[in-house]
Amino acid sequence: MTMSASALPLQYLQPRVGDGWIHASLILPPAPRASLLIVPPFFHEWQRGYRLFALLADALSKEGIAVMRFDYRGCGDSSGEDADFLPSQALADTSVALETLAAATQHRPVLMGVRAGGLIAEAVAGSSGHPFAFWQPVQTGIEYLKELRHMDRTQRNSRMRFPYLKTERPDDAGSLMGHRLHPDFDTELSVFRRSAAPLFVVAPQEAAGSDPSILIEGPLSDWAKQVDMESLAPRQALQHVARELSERLSA
Repeated sequence: MTMSASALPLQYLQPRVGDGWIHASLILPPAPRASLLIVPPFFHEWQRGYRLFALLADALSKEGIAVMRFDYRGCGDSSGEDADFLPSQALADTSVALETLAAATQHRPVLMGVRAGGLIAEAVAGSSGHPFAFWQPVQTGIEYLKELRHMDRTQRNSRMRFPYLKTERPDDAGSLMGHRLHPDFDTELSVFRRSAAPLFVVAPQEAAGSDPSILIEGPLSDWAKQVDMESLAPRQALQHVARELSERLSA
């Protein structure tokens, strides 16, 4: 156990899933008003947004919200190999994280899925009866795969990244955005799509649509389009979003 910047205890947990485990972190304020499970994004977006959502969790804890973050198996400090990661596995990991958070807080947690994590969060919420929300969600697994393939192809052939590249580099079916890929990943993700109304969506105005939304701009939203870190998450903006989130979660 270590201490976060908020002086609240940060607990590290390793709940079992199948023959492995997920690595989870929990900030548990005294007498929490509500609890939130942050369901992470995939691949480079998980890496790129890691610090952002660590800071958000800290800001939310200061508003009296218990927050759990976790790594899917095959990611971060969880068990498994990179190439083992699958959406079906992410469903099981999220379900176990949800059960762990509910037991720790005695609250009915809200799942907040980040980017493609929103597809996972909605599916787990549908089977468990918990409320869910989105942070910059993707609409369908198929659309997201096309977006990732395009970005992967662009980065493979970037003259800025590879100044001595002479010929176009082909796609690699065994990897995506620098991560080894399970052969069934595309097939599994392709069946996911948004279908139910969330509690709220955290997104820029142009992407919020008709959903009840918390609007974000600048570094709080631009990170999803970046492969390399181009900006830092502003703490003041995060604190403002945390206050709005805490009000929605406590309602």
